[in-house]
Amino acid sequence: MTKQIHDKLQALLAQVAQLSIDTVPGLEVYVDEKLAGRAPLKGFVVVTLGTHVVTVGNPEAGTLGAEVVAKAGQVHRVDLSAWKPRERQTSARGPTKRLPPPPPAEAVAFLSGRSNRVGAAVQVDGQLRRRTPLANVALAPGPHEIVVRSGRQSVSSTVTLAAEERAPWA
Repeated sequence: MTKQIHDKLQALLAQVAQLSIDTVPGLEVYVDEKLAGRAPLKGFVVVTLGTHVVTVGNPEAGTLGAEVVAKAGQVHRVDLSAWKPRERQTSARGPTKRLPPPPPAEAVAFLSGRSNRVGAAVQVDGQLRRRTPLANVALAPGPHEIVVRSGRQSVSSTVTLAAEERAPWA
């Protein structure tokens, strides 16, 4: 390899980081809400510098997520091997009511929101999405369960979004 090619390669590597993601085999792995593959992943996931959200699992069985700050040229280990399937919730009156499925994915609605604490974790339909404040998170129209967690406190609610709606949530 020539010095010129080596120098260009080093310059490119300084603009990205790599994630080594460990989790339960067979789970879907998402980085910033984009499918990275199914565990175990073959190799590292290359990401741009900055903050990224890694989640594993699915809304029906449960998800586990972590936020990673990717720094230039580094390999960041993300351990999500503690994932466990969600236990079916029941109440004194029987199983909890399930929300109806959202409409087809072609339609889109947008959710924006804030909380009393900046940086609170926001789950939408059981999947870690972002931290507050939210700005135009694209979702399928229909009902969505929103859970905001900050420390040991959490607040949950259900919002119903119409197609092309831009809904504020606080």
